[in-house]
Amino acid sequence: MKVIIFFVLSLLAWSGGYAQCKNFAMDKKEALGSYIHDGAFNASQLSSGQTVQLFKTLYKGQKYRIVVAGSEQLKQFEMRILDLSYKTIYVNYDANLTKIWDFTVENTSSFIISVKGLQSGSKIEEGCVAVLFGFKSKEASLR
Repeated sequence: MKVIIFFVLSLLAWSGGYAQCKNFAMDKKEALGSYIHDGAFNASQLSSGQTVQLFKTLYKGQKYRIVVAGSEQLKQFEMRILDLSYKTIYVNYDANLTKIWDFTVENTSSFIISVKGLQSGSKIEEGCVAVLFGFKSKEASLR
């Protein structure tokens, strides 16, 4: 009985953290600006030093914006875009840790988006991180 109660409490604590991060991601949607949100709210708890990855298929000729946002507790992170053979396509470390990247895909392919929490002081920080994708409408591009 104690094991079941512990399991249920653990599950509730985890789902509460996930829901909090999902709500955080929803609040960051406006950072996509004129790009159309793809409908997915990718969010996770992250500590400095930890890395989360997600896989995304992007389509040839499409203009995209990736926004990575961290909660108040987790302000700095490294974002890497990799191909499926783990070759680095882009890293925001070379662009002053920018949180937004606009680009056009040359060939339809799947990519790995890797986000690593960076430690800004001696204290390990933990918080929510959100990765949002937007695209430009083909109709808007023709105008």
